Amino acid sequence: MKAVVRYVLVAAFSIALLLGTLIAVQAAGIDVLGRIATWTDSVFHFQNDKGDVTNIPAGPENRIQEALHEAGMPVELAPTRLPDGYTISSVERVETKSYKMVCTTAEREDAEPLQIVIQESTTDEIVNDEIWEKDSQQIESYSFNGRLYYLFVNTNSWQGVWSDGHHAIKVYGATYKEDLIRILKSIGEVIDD
Repeated sequence: MKAVVRYVLVAAFSIALLLGTLIAVQAAGIDVLGRIATWTDSVFHFQNDKGDVTNIPAGPENRIQEALHEAGMPVELAPTRLPDGYTISSVERVETKSYKMVCTTAEREDAEPLQIVIQESTTDEIVNDEIWEKDSQQIESYSFNGRLYYLFVNTNSWQGVWSDGHHAIKVYGATYKEDLIRILKSIGEVIDD
């Protein structure tokens, strides 16, 4: 009987400690309860196969086109314009046995980083088998240059995705819908230096 009481007391103490910590963190200004409320059961993942990663020097937007060209991917999948104030901080090329991908990060001082991912399947597998997390807002569709993009919000940032099954374009982290659309509208423009 003493062992049961001891376990109950330890469990009660642990729960009280956890709740007390949660209240203290919330009071300190970190919105823990708000973050918990935005969680979903959806998951996001890429395939597990490890690939070669090539870091490409940061530079102007045409670095994305160059990285696609070097990977043997269509350069017309690259955006050529970013929202005002953003500069490309990194471009990486990833190649595995089942896909090739160019991942770009663009940063601006007063905003979250933008992530632009362009992916191509190198097998018969399709590239659009991902599950996307989103807030309660409805998914919007946006059509431009023959591509139908799906736009949605997750944790206060706009995201846009397109896929034809063999290629995929994914843009994450836009603060404003207009910024996301500016990026999507520039896809397909070719920059010649």
